[in-house]
Amino acid sequence: MTTTINASTGNNLQVTADGSGVLNIQSNGVNTNAQAWANFAGTTTPTIRASYNVSSITYSSTGFWVVNLTNALTDTNAVCIGTSAYTSLSSGNEGDVANTNMITTSTVNFSNAVISSTTGGNARNPAVCQVVVFR
Repeated sequence: MTTTINASTGNNLQVTADGSGVLNIQSNGVNTNAQAWANFAGTTTPTIRASYNVSSITYSSTGFWVVNLTNALTDTNAVCIGTSAYTSLSSGNEGDVANTNMITTSTVNFSNAVISSTTGGNARNPAVCQVVVFR
């Protein structure tokens, strides 16, 4: 079942919700809202702090997780954005780099590595991981 709410017929703004409960906000036929998002602890047993349209998160190995969507997207042409925060810094200049990509219509890969001027790049588990999916 699809529900359409026209906020204004002049600017083609629509809000729809299908039977899955996923809300789509469109402007000129293009979705403008996140289709899924999650904030989770980057541990071997990831804990989801808050999420939307995310059923679970699976730990693969140090610095790698799979985000499982509750309701699949129509295709894999999504934009996935990830951020991370590590709680401590060792000596030297370093920062965490998060990477995301859509693998299937119902999964997103999330990875994290530290980039350091003294040690190079190494995968690691950050305290905070955040991923957002737009389609």
